[in-house]
Amino acid sequence: CKTLNHDCVNLDFFYIIRSEYQILGGPSAGAAMTVATMAAIQGIDLDEGVSITGTINPSGSIGPVGAIDHKIEAAGASGIHLFMIPLYQEDGKASDYKDKLTILGVDNVVEAYRHFTGYQIETKNVSSVDIASETYSRVMAYLAESLIKQSSEMLESSKKELAISTLNGELFNKIKADIGMSEEEIKTAETLYDSEQFYSSSSYSVRSY
Repeated sequence: CKTLNHDCVNLDFFYIIRSEYQILGGPSAGAAMTVATMAAIQGIDLDEGVSITGTINPSGSIGPVGAIDHKIEAAGASGIHLFMIPLYQEDGKASDYKDKLTILGVDNVVEAYRHFTGYQIETKNVSSVDIASETYSRVMAYLAESLIKQSSEMLESSKKELAISTLNGELFNKIKADIGMSEEEIKTAETLYDSEQFYSSSSYSVRSY
């Protein structure tokens, strides 16, 4: 709302997400949700041949995500012609679709919005100073630290239970793989915390559950 300089005090926002998958999680759709919200506020159509992955920060900047290769594959298989990823993030290994769609690094939601709609926002993007106050950062840092601790404890507990379980075969391997994925998510959360990206760090901790 601030990026569009629009008074949203009388607006309510409802989001319905449909997917063939039973569980969806993580912050990777943050940028897409933000762009969709802005388009809804303005009543502007989005280019269905354009897609994006990226976390969204209070400043309007677009942050890093995981599994870039898989997301490129999904975008290519869906017929997307322009797939935006966080600026400066590596687009991963070679993909069958990398020659069939344009992969573009974007820095903030204003830039992404232009590619989705053709609409150039003339006002400046909201700065971190405007929204992410010292109080906000302190609260988010505490939340991120608490979630990392909680998720790490859950991970260790799961490892111990699996080690003494009588499970075997396919189910054992699936649970072991899930635990491995959770471990990677927590490592990412810790890295993001160290770089003071507390919102994204919190999201990755929750995703590890």
